[in-house]
Formats: sequence, C-alpha cells, structure tokens
Amino acid sequence: MEVTTEPVAYGQEIVYTVRYRNEGTLNATMPRLMLKAWGLVQLQTAEGLRSEVRVDLDDVPPGVEQVYTFTGVVADRPAVPDPATQYLGVSIYLANETRGLFDWWVVAHSVDADAPTEVAITTDRLEPGANRIRGTAIDQSGTAQITLLVQSEAGGAEQPIACPDSSPHNGQWTCPLDIGDAAIGTSFAVRVQVMDAMGFRTVSAPRLLTVQRPADAVRIFLPLIQRTLTGLR
Repeated sequence: MEVTTEPVAYGQEIVYTVRYRNEGTLNATMPRLMLKAWGLVQLQTAEGLRSEVRVDLDDVPPGVEQVYTFTGVVADRPAVPDPATQYLGVSIYLANETRGLFDWWVVAHSVDADAPTEVAITTDRLEPGANRIRGTAIDQSGTAQITLLVQSEAGGAEQPIACPDSSPHNGQWTCPLDIGDAAIGTSFAVRVQVMDAMGFRTVSAPRLLTVQRPADAVRIFLPLIQRTLTGLR
C-alpha cells in the first residue's frame, strides 16, 4: 500500500507512527519491522542516520494493538537540486520468523523547495468602503497566508493586512481591504506577499488601484404592451 502525504522541506524531521494489531487467536511471536528509506531521507538511530533499520518488536497477544514510532531526517538542500531527488519516502515491512511478511507500506513525500509562483493581483479598481482584492498564487504545499501591502498615494509606510487563505490549493486568493471614505480618483499602490506552508515567501510587483464610482446597477425596463382582445365573429 502506498500513501502519499503532504510535501516536506529540506532539513525537516518527519515522525512516523506504525500501528499494528494481532487479529488472530495466537500470540504473534518475534515480530519485526524492516524500514528502508529512499531519496533524500534517512532514518534516525542511536548510531546515527541509516538508510535501512531492522526493529525487533515484542510479542503481540491476540486482539492487542501496538505502536512503534521512528524519525526520518530529510537532507539539506543540495547545491544543485535534481528533480529526481525531490521525491522521497520510507518503505515499511512487518514480518516474523514463522510466517514471513504480514504487511507492507510505502509512505511517499514530495519536497517543496520553492516559494509560491504566479503571484499577482487581478483586481483592477477600488470603490469607496469595503473591497475584496483578488489574485493568483500557486504552490505545492499550499498558500497558507496572504498579506496585502497597501500604500496610499500620499506616501508613508505600507500598511500590512493579513488574511488566511481558506482554499490554499486552488491557485486563487481573496483578501478584504476597507479604504473608508477615500475620495474618487485616489490611488493606492498594492502589493501582495504570499507565504506557503513551508515558510517560503513571494512578493508581487505593486499594482496601482484607483478609487472609482460604484458601478451603476443594471436596470431593465420592459415596455408596456397593451393588447385588446376581441371576440370572434
């Protein structure tokens, strides 16, 4: 069975928990785990990092569940990243001396090594009062935090406005911006900073947004049609 999990970062420690249960009627004697790491991850042991580890477990009585926890350590980012190494994981085998292999799992991860891309503001105007700024951002681990950086045309420091991204994997974001009673024609320079789940950040180029009058509501008037019905003769 293969399980693909959330992306990991270079240098990250990953804690794995294996739960195993004896569903039989006899003791499961001398069970063992064989752990094999592949890609840029190794297993933490008392003797240091290893790519393969054998773990001898206690006997498991019928109906009893046991838990074993171990740690994998992802290597630091290589000087020249290779796309082939940005996929890693651990193969886990559960066996004993009499029966052999009971079960196995492959736990796989991709490596999120880069900041968000396609970061941009798509909103093209402001209106007095509350606004909804929209934009795009793409990242493998999700866009965890959106921060607008707003500066009025009068100058001064940028004002940060943070908002979480409720849909971090859909490539789009929205963030509220209330400009109060700013006059029609006033402009604001707006940038957006997008942070992914690994802490990588990208800041967009500024976009100049000008306050415009609210769009008029569309009104449809239907002409009055009068019909005169006469009886058939």
